Amino acid sequence: MKTTVRRFPTAILLSMMPFTHLHSATLAELAAGESTVYVVDSSDLVGPAASGISPTAGTGIVCVNNFSILAEYSTITVVLVQWSLMYGTSYFTAGIWSDPNQDGIPNDAVLLASSALTPAVAGEFLQQVQFPSPQYIGPEGTSFFVGVYWQESSQQGVDLFMGKDRPIQGEYASWQKKWTAMPPNPSDLSGATVYQGTHRAFVIRPTGVVPEPSVGLLFATAAWLLTRRSRIGSR
Repeated sequence: MKTTVRRFPTAILLSMMPFTHLHSATLAELAAGESTVYVVDSSDLVGPAASGISPTAGTGIVCVNNFSILAEYSTITVVLVQWSLMYGTSYFTAGIWSDPNQDGIPNDAVLLASSALTPAVAGEFLQQVQFPSPQYIGPEGTSFFVGVYWQESSQQGVDLFMGKDRPIQGEYASWQKKWTAMPPNPSDLSGATVYQGTHRAFVIRPTGVVPEPSVGLLFATAAWLLTRRSRIGSR
């Protein structure tokens, strides 16, 4: 799977300090280093997404894309989505799922993190959604899913269309699951199917970062090292 990579400069001081993967307990103390945007759709975003998908009134739906961790961009912080069209006011939630058997199929996906309920904004741009805390996924090559879910309003004149575009190199990375006349259950993606419309990639782009120690963590570590060195020297 191809991705587009956008790198941002890191702080020189922080980059001089050795760093290994840190997990959930420590991630809250991390600052983002270099980042990359994972992309499977071919939209150039000069206009609205080529098309959109909307469930029937009252139906719950989840739309996810499958990605694989690139290099050390192992922690997801935000997701960018594009809504093709919207009538009235609609709300959605963004999610991150693991892929336990690493087959790229979300039927066994486990929900790792969700955003707050967010009002959708449709237009010729990407809407950014922040997760409550950075979510570590795994080492390079780890398969995972990022997507959105919502229940289509039964109110007349209220409608939301997930943006979709042609996938990169014809890949089938987009999946969906619907719930009839009920809210979606993001913890159960069993029975999810490949989206096979004319345009087959949802415009959903997670941002992965290479975590770096925050300044506070850096100084705390430095203080610990100095204390340890003084103790060793006094022996």
